[in-house]
Amino acid sequence: MSRDRKGVNGNKQKRDHHDKRKKGTNKGKTKESVDITLPYSFIPFAKQFHFPYTYEGFPKHNKLKGFSGSISYTITPKADLYTETRVNKDGHYFLSGSSARGLVRSNVEILSASYPEFIDRTQMLYRDITSNKKGRYLKILANKDQQLEEIEREIEVGYLQKQGNEYYVVPTKKFRNGKNFISIKEHILKDWNVLKTNNYLFGDNTLREIKDLQNEIDKLTPIIKKYRKFLDSNYKKKIQDLFLKDFRSYKKRQEKKKIADLEEELVRKLKTILAGVNHDKLDSNKLSDAYAKRWILKFRIENKYKSLKNNNRFEPYRSVVYFKESVHGGIASMSKIKSEEHHLLGCIFNSTNASSKRSHYVAREQDNGKERILVPQTVIASYNKMKEKMRTNKTNKEIIEHYYDIFNSDNRNSKENRDDHLPVVFYQAASGDNGQTVINKIGVTPYFKVPYDYQIDELIGEKDKGRIDYATALFGYVNEEINDEGNANKNEENDRLQSFKSRVRFGPIDIIGSPIFKEPAPLLLPSPSASAEAMYLKQDQPKLVTYEKTVTKGYQKKPELNGYKYYHVLKNKVNYTPKKDTENMESKRKVLEPQGIQLKGKIHFTNLTKEEIGLLLLGVDVSLFHKSDLFKQVFADEDLNECYDLLGGGKPYGYGKVKIKVDSLNLETRGNDFHSLMLSKEEKKEGTQLKEYINSFISEMNGTKYFENVHLAHYLQSKKVFKEVKGVKHYNWSDSEKDLVGYKNFRLYPPESHVKKQ
Repeated sequence: MSRDRKGVNGNKQKRDHHDKRKKGTNKGKTKESVDITLPYSFIPFAKQFHFPYTYEGFPKHNKLKGFSGSISYTITPKADLYTETRVNKDGHYFLSGSSARGLVRSNVEILSASYPEFIDRTQMLYRDITSNKKGRYLKILANKDQQLEEIEREIEVGYLQKQGNEYYVVPTKKFRNGKNFISIKEHILKDWNVLKTNNYLFGDNTLREIKDLQNEIDKLTPIIKKYRKFLDSNYKKKIQDLFLKDFRSYKKRQEKKKIADLEEELVRKLKTILAGVNHDKLDSNKLSDAYAKRWILKFRIENKYKSLKNNNRFEPYRSVVYFKESVHGGIASMSKIKSEEHHLLGCIFNSTNASSKRSHYVAREQDNGKERILVPQTVIASYNKMKEKMRTNKTNKEIIEHYYDIFNSDNRNSKENRDDHLPVVFYQAASGDNGQTVINKIGVTPYFKVPYDYQIDELIGEKDKGRIDYATALFGYVNEEINDEGNANKNEENDRLQSFKSRVRFGPIDIIGSPIFKEPAPLLLPSPSASAEAMYLKQDQPKLVTYEKTVTKGYQKKPELNGYKYYHVLKNKVNYTPKKDTENMESKRKVLEPQGIQLKGKIHFTNLTKEEIGLLLLGVDVSLFHKSDLFKQVFADEDLNECYDLLGGGKPYGYGKVKIKVDSLNLETRGNDFHSLMLSKEEKKEGTQLKEYINSFISEMNGTKYFENVHLAHYLQSKKVFKEVKGVKHYNWSDSEKDLVGYKNFRLYPPESHVKKQ
């Protein structure tokens, strides 16, 4: 009997087949699966975004009708702080005001139902040739309804040249077999001795065993060719489908069935297919046996490769080679030196030794008989954005980054258009707006990343372009658009829409007391991406909700984002043990201990309304909600003294837990006399005097309905200490090689949220 349980972020999910309890296990937990919670959860976006101002009607800097002054606040650390500290001219430590600005702006955006601005809207792309997305991915890659049949024929290759400020691709000559490039497995390449030690994918003697298996394959291939010529296209297609479509299912069954049993099953299926062939020269038994034996040998080679140890000193490369053509128009052998035997010019290259990679690529020389193809600035900008997201933990990081930086003029010799001086790239081209053929995809691997069907902007919804929300009105904006050349253009619709300076300014945050610093702590701080659909999308359907527009049996509606991501407030700090293989990806900062210090800061503001002051106060100090009678009606039992904020870095490890309290609201007062006009005075408001500003904001936001619109219960829960669920592992970035190793499946389980129903 299945039971429902709350899924990620409160969404209900039915237990899947991994949840079934097994005899002799405790609560169904085996090494097959484990329940986990992530270091972060989500606050849903507002049900209805709120835009209180038009562009013409919101407060301006040159019309001072509102309040000006400052908010004084105190930050009390409750855990170590992982943040940058500075020293002023008097030798006192302080934090930059920007440390608090980002935190307060995020709070203000959520509390005011403002349109989500500070969310990464970079186009989400993916590359997937292994999972259930493979079919869709290969169709998009092929730019047609059918899947990509053979990547070496459909993805083109060329050399990247620069002329003036423009980049062009010069196509290569094709191989005689019609392929644009050739993939060569490393066990074949090793015998030709054309690479440096650091260019090999693997550093293992197992390659010799693979070579022996390849020799056996080479003996079977002539037998297959001898009899395959008697088959028509229909039978060839059936055999191809047997290997290509059943391949994955055979791999999954490997642990349960011996290789010999798989071979027998293949022979039976092949004989069944060939039973319908009527040709006196066909020996179906020999052909079936040869086919099955060759497939099993390839299967064993695949398993051997999986056991190989990657070359941890691998460096991406491109190098000129000379090769001998095979009978079928491929490559028979290769050399670094030109000779009568090896006289055809080519370039061998490879960008990565990723765990799934087995081959190196070879392209021919430039085809000077073909027109070079322009690379538009938009394509260059897209490539560079993806490159910026690339992270490497290799010791030869600079070499790798230099190889991928193909649009860097230092990465080529512009005076000599020799193939060994030019980046070799894979590309796809299409007709541009003016009918000219241009590059529309480019990269250093033939497996380009392709866009998801749904993107973040589409799922969030379009912003009301004629109005302004509170967060934008307080913190300012710059309205920019990107033109076809990849440059930023100001919005010309209305000069007043171009930009607006912030009306709030965060002063430095002084550290009061005697700060104690620990040595810099290395932490692995990866950035979770919205492309992680299992976490970032509401999982409220029978199968995994994705960014695709596919429909299966009536479900897969338009997906919904979970909302604003926040890191859990942890009770205790999580220890992190530095790892050698992630050393270059780790962040290091001095750690400030919480004992005996407080942090004092001021937020200066100009020309705010009473409602905006109330919002800003709540964005700084969540406990001020208790000043509101409406809040106390709905959240009568809510203990706001148990709420915290997270300041600085290291949040997944328990750093940065702080309490922020507003000390006073200081309003400037001006009289009409000469003395008052020259000197500003301040009226200090504290405690219950802040109530009118809090109430003004909540009333303007539609009273008690406001709490439901902004999901205030979820917001308050995000400020409380995370309560672990008994028997459920809380996952942080240090667990991946320790407690979670050995498990095959992970199920996301929610934290005990205790979110109150409104």
